[in-house]
Amino acid sequence: MAISKTQPMRSAEIALVDAVNEFTEDLASEISNRKLADNALGERIDAETQARVDADADINAIIGDGFTPQNTIANSLSATNQQVLLLGQDVDANTNAIAALQAFDANIKIGKIADIVVPANDSISTSYVFGEPFPDDAACILLAQVITDELATLFTYTLIDCTYSGFSYSIANSDADPHTVALGFVAVNVNTI
Repeated sequence: MAISKTQPMRSAEIALVDAVNEFTEDLASEISNRKLADNALGERIDAETQARVDADADINAIIGDGFTPQNTIANSLSATNQQVLLLGQDVDANTNAIAALQAFDANIKIGKIADIVVPANDSISTSYVFGEPFPDDAACILLAQVITDELATLFTYTLIDCTYSGFSYSIANSDADPHTVALGFVAVNVNTI
């Protein structure tokens, strides 16, 4: 608050009052500027604090419960190592299973012969060659069935011969109309059983 100069004063007193008034105004301006700066700093601190809280929440969302005295980095790595060891055992087991499947696959053929046209009241005899034959000394058995949308009793399937390289067969049609059928088959090399 400024000092009044309405009383009779000497010039030194007036100069002193003017200096005090000027200082008071400067001090009030400085306080006002500092309050503005403090408010701006407070807003920046609040914004930074909120950004850190949000970042912590994001990190917590990523790591879940996070690390505790019971759930330490060492425990987590140990659990991960156990899982990796189990994967190694699974790979070994799968390798054995794959070898068994490959041996099985080498001794069995499964397929379908499509678009076999069987004439009306007649039969068709033909043969099928395996894409990859069994070994020359294979003893094969073959199971087959006619696949059709018609009555299955219209068709009679007969196996003529089965060798390591393929098989011969006949399909008879007892209907007055020709039909297009398929033949599904499973061939097995029984020498390995």
